[in-house]
Amino acid sequence: TADPDLKDPMLMLAFCMFHGAWFSAQWGELMLGSLDQRGITEGEFASMLVLSLPGLLGPDARLHRLPRWIPLCGGQKVLEPVTIAVVVLCAGVSLSFALRIACKVEAGEIFSATCPLLHLLLHTLAALHLAGGALLQSNPLLTFTVVGMNAALLMTKMRFMATFRVPWPLLHLEMFP
Repeated sequence: TADPDLKDPMLMLAFCMFHGAWFSAQWGELMLGSLDQRGITEGEFASMLVLSLPGLLGPDARLHRLPRWIPLCGGQKVLEPVTIAVVVLCAGVSLSFALRIACKVEAGEIFSATCPLLHLLLHTLAALHLAGGALLQSNPLLTFTVVGMNAALLMTKMRFMATFRVPWPLLHLEMFP
């Protein structure tokens, strides 16, 4: 990756927000009836940009600085504004789906309709808690693997729920140790 140490909590947040955008699109399909791919492709291109930085700039891509003539982020290390952009754009995608769903559902259904978002928020908060702890500092790859596998579980379940049009469960027994 662009940061071979994987010890920056902001990188963990970007990792979670990227998964969140994909998850939210599937959630939108479940609740709104059709798959809206706006934002997903952009998030994937942002992810590809981050992953390709070492190939474009060399193995120490995170140490390179952007040219000073670039507005707002000129002179900063290249990974900082890219990571912030991934967080903001992917969070915006998730928020837009949440707002569209909230506008569509009946008042009595708002809790059950937003439960997937609550599960995603719990996943992100747990990931950030891991990112701020000793586990990330001592085993960053393990931390990212655990968070990634949990995100894959949530995204796969949401894809199945959206495909088969079944409601999102309130309790996920397989997520307990």
